[in-house]
Amino acid sequence: MLDEKIDSLVKEDKIYRVFQSDWASPVVNVKKDDNTYRTCVSFKRTVNPQFQPEVYPLPVPEEAFTSLVEGNVFVTLDLADAYTQLKIAPESAPLLTMNTHKGLFRYKRLIYGISSAAAIFQCTMDRILQAIPNVICYIDDILVYCKDFLSCK
Repeated sequence: MLDEKIDSLVKEDKIYRVFQSDWASPVVNVKKDDNTYRTCVSFKRTVNPQFQPEVYPLPVPEEAFTSLVEGNVFVTLDLADAYTQLKIAPESAPLLTMNTHKGLFRYKRLIYGISSAAAIFQCTMDRILQAIPNVICYIDDILVYCKDFLSCK
């Protein structure tokens, strides 16, 4: 399973092999509710303690529910591998090195496990979606709501 994930990430140009790194964090597989696994890198003892995470407020569910009162039609979008859709600055790449049984691989994209990843992603999504009416975003879940089908455009 991990072999296929690594091969897929290389093919998608999200990671690349390196042969030496001052930073290397272990890979962990986290079981999801649907019994599949999300491959994550544990930065708990390596990178995360070394820096101040970016702070950005995540939406509060009660605020979202208040907005939904106007809606009768709802569409949800769940972004696949959401964080990895964001490129990282090349100078940050050495910090995002994972240690696997196949060797060291470095990320070119934002990865789950970095303590500020949720804040970075939420801030980015808020900026992208801010001008679109009737849209609520909570990290990788986007909710579009309308009063009726005719008003959804």
